[in-house]
Amino acid sequence: MTKYKLTDTILYVDKMVAGYDGRPILSIDKIEEKNVVIDGGVVGQTIAVLGKSGTGKSTFFNILSGLMKPMEGQVLISDVNNEFKAKVVTEGDISFVDQ
Repeated sequence: MTKYKLTDTILYVDKMVAGYDGRPILSIDKIEEKNVVIDGGVVGQTIAVLGKSGTGKSTFFNILSGLMKPMEGQVLISDVNNEFKAKVVTEGDISFVDQ
């Protein structure tokens, strides 16, 4: 039987508020995505974000990819070059394909 296990945190969003011109449009209390391994090998993840038009999905991905900074809170990712320690996301760390 195949065994899956959650290991290191690879994405952590904490009390993030985002918006434009000082007006908040998106608030996320907490998101934590862990690495998934199967029998000692890394499986990897695909994350999908669903919601109605105008709910802040693109804004969220702009923040995740480092193209935009949150008004409050932080987005941390795993820094594989530093023994999987967390680091604040910066432009170029994460890529996304819009629709």
